[in-house]
Amino acid sequence: MILIADKTGRLSKLFKQRPDLERSHVNCDSFAAAMNALDKLQVSMAIVAQNLLDRHGFELLSHLSRHFPLLPVIYVSEDSRKETIISAMRRGARDFLEWPFDASDLLTAVRRIEASSSGRVAPGSAIKDIGATEGPENGHGRPPPPLAAGVTYDIEASFFGEFRTTIAGRQIRHWASRKGKSILAFLLYNDSKPIFREALLEMFWPKVFPESARNCLNVTIHHIRQKIQGTGIRKDVVLFSNDCYLINPELRISSDVRRFLSHWNRSRFLQSDNRPGPAVSELELAASIYQGDFIQDEVCEEWVLPQREKLREVYLEALENLSRIYSLNGKPKTAIEICSSILEKDDCREKVHRRLMLCYHRVGNRDQALRQFRKCSQILKRELEVKPSSKTIELYKKIREDTPMFSYKD
Repeated sequence: MILIADKTGRLSKLFKQRPDLERSHVNCDSFAAAMNALDKLQVSMAIVAQNLLDRHGFELLSHLSRHFPLLPVIYVSEDSRKETIISAMRRGARDFLEWPFDASDLLTAVRRIEASSSGRVAPGSAIKDIGATEGPENGHGRPPPPLAAGVTYDIEASFFGEFRTTIAGRQIRHWASRKGKSILAFLLYNDSKPIFREALLEMFWPKVFPESARNCLNVTIHHIRQKIQGTGIRKDVVLFSNDCYLINPELRISSDVRRFLSHWNRSRFLQSDNRPGPAVSELELAASIYQGDFIQDEVCEEWVLPQREKLREVYLEALENLSRIYSLNGKPKTAIEICSSILEKDDCREKVHRRLMLCYHRVGNRDQALRQFRKCSQILKRELEVKPSSKTIELYKKIREDTPMFSYKD
């Protein structure tokens, strides 16, 4: 099913003009209607026009990128300026079409997306990821399946901590240029999504004259390909097609980020299905994969920073869920260790301070619980210029007065 977001209905008319373009589709004239369709239908592709009844098309693009990052999207606009195209690509569009165009142009774009997405997105399903709502992760009421065990991959990419990549069983070491390493990481992270050359130039050489920037990109891509050839892989890894660079979609790619998010999504489904035991296993697996923040060695690359923050937030939320479950299931000491790990990364999480106070009290360490309240108060005042919430103060008073808290809800 193809989702069309277009207030005019003209894209839907193009679908009906040619028999070879007759694919199942639904036309939505607004952001709200598109959200409703995504909740009810199994969508394998989206085509988003610039103007919707209630919002700009960029807003829908950004939403799809956050909540359905593996869903391929074509963006349609009458504005073909370079800035518009780059903005669309940064918001997750895989292709761009300038209106007006005919059914043949639309068919070519759809086929191009279908070819590049082959084997990446399950037919008829939009896969939710970071920031998705609680509940089933696809249209069949089940979480996305885990990656197959024992599969041999052409490329294995590790993004947590220092970026590492293994191609055809050989790890690439000693990069000649930092740009080459970062661009390969960016292409692998985008999982065979075509990236316009202009978008790469704007991202990696924003202050360089266009001709010089293009030369720098060509040299960098050449060095990447040379480095990859040394691994002995038989297929081309980095392709260039229709002014876009992409990782060959025929290759089997493994990513620690993909595994991390798969376990995270499965844990949320299991929790919503009231199965805390299996959910804990998935959360523990997700936490074990997170071996450091996203690409810690590329601290200056702009594209890294938002991904690092999003993935770090997912990791901390996974730890919060684990600490909550452990604190309720008679494992307060384990919950204390996890809460301490969370606060090492983000000490402004008042809920975690409160859970730590409660767990200290449950293991009989009342003094430490009271000290944790004072520590929480100092941090909130210093960092956020606020006082603890009434809920935290209420818990502090109960601990100070040594009041029984058998019915206290975390």
